[in-house]
Amino acid sequence: MRFFYHFFRGVEDGPPLTLFSPIHLGVLGLAVIIIFLIARYNDELRSNGRAKLGAKICAYTLLLSQIIKYVWDFSTGHFSVDQSLPFFPCRIAVWLLIVAVLFDVEAAWPLGCCWGALGGFIAPILADPYPFSWPHFTNIEFFLTHFFMLFLILFKIIADQPNFSKKTLRQLMSLTNLFLIVSWIVNLVLLRQGMHETNYAYLVSPPDFLSALRIQPPVYTILLAGVYNVVVVLCFGIFKLVCSRYYYHTYKLAELAYKDEFYE
Repeated sequence: MRFFYHFFRGVEDGPPLTLFSPIHLGVLGLAVIIIFLIARYNDELRSNGRAKLGAKICAYTLLLSQIIKYVWDFSTGHFSVDQSLPFFPCRIAVWLLIVAVLFDVEAAWPLGCCWGALGGFIAPILADPYPFSWPHFTNIEFFLTHFFMLFLILFKIIADQPNFSKKTLRQLMSLTNLFLIVSWIVNLVLLRQGMHETNYAYLVSPPDFLSALRIQPPVYTILLAGVYNVVVVLCFGIFKLVCSRYYYHTYKLAELAYKDEFYE
């Protein structure tokens, strides 16, 4: 019971872990091995239906972790308007992926896929969880959320062989820039209310691991918005390349169907 209270403590008590320490590298290494195994056995996972099952297991795990996180946030008083609202791509992506898999809402998939991949690859490497010393629930939840988004994306691609069309890319860019504009407005409003810790989507200032950057707003904000757009395009391009390479037949049929629809 003492460990339980310590694991879910609500008072911040120091840096969560040192970047590229043995614990950090071990967690990254374990995730890389799982990703390799999923990719290596993709044919078997698709043919026996375990890819679809894997995606659902990941989605239920993410749902449970998010529920526990919000219960912890409110019960410990850690929730705050200036830091806990869902104005980070990862916080939105995790719910989009849950909805896409558990409720078959395909409209939630493209944005959840690209934003989830963006966070799933970058955030664990440049880890920036809440400042609780290891071990703590938020340390585990941080890595679990980002890695399970990646696992879910891989499982769903293997199971469903989704199409990544130019129309989808245009929608992604529009939604990404709409999100950036709304997040910037939220930051501006909260900062004017005296909430100086506000930094949604990191649009106000760089996160701690990029603290050496001396670029100030609005130049920093504009550059970061450009980075978001470039990374989304890169994620989309990589997924399109992978799907067209490994699922060529299905992908060509989808492209022909899209052309027929376009010319009708």
